Amino acid sequence: MSTSFTKRLLFTRPARRAIAGVARLLASLKPKNGDLEGDAGAEAEFRDWLQGLQAPTVVELGTRRTETGIPTVRRHWAGADATYIAADFMAGPDVDVVADAERLSETFAAGSVDAVIACSVFEHIQRPWLAAAEIGKVLKPGGRVYVQTHFAFPLHAYPHDYWRFSREALETLFAEDHGFVKRTSFYQFPCSILSEQDPVGIGLKSYLNVGIVAEKGAR
Repeated sequence: MSTSFTKRLLFTRPARRAIAGVARLLASLKPKNGDLEGDAGAEAEFRDWLQGLQAPTVVELGTRRTETGIPTVRRHWAGADATYIAADFMAGPDVDVVADAERLSETFAAGSVDAVIACSVFEHIQRPWLAAAEIGKVLKPGGRVYVQTHFAFPLHAYPHDYWRFSREALETLFAEDHGFVKRTSFYQFPCSILSEQDPVGIGLKSYLNVGIVAEKGAR
């Protein structure tokens, strides 16, 4: 079946009605308690903090434009006076600097960066614990990192897809032993997971995204 035919099939009126019906069902089954979400305002707080910095150096990881052709660089998160560096481990569109997240301090000097942003990146890093340690190295004291990745999400290899994370996993990666003294984690986009082999799972709490804002200490 061709991709174009599949797309046309998905957007027929019966298909749209079926999709809407499934969405209503999932909403009705979604658990009502909110004790797992964490601080939903952490992203907005990070962006406000970043806008308030004077001439910061900001590094965003994983910015290379993929085959969708949609740019993902978040330069607008920082002020106009920011030095904003779009980095990726492969050269390509929207990449200013080629840098390996697992060896970030080979590209950026220790204590030279005010903020690091990584959205939908950590699931593609083979050894994310090394990347977290390297981010801790290059951040200035008081600098912050914003990471958004996936708790549950379809496989999407660009070029590889290694991991899924919980809030506890991200808090462990960005812990005190990597120099972080403050961590605020959160889940985003509640969802339900349906499997023929585990039909009960549709009513259990799940999320597409998980994230953290972590601040480097003074030492």
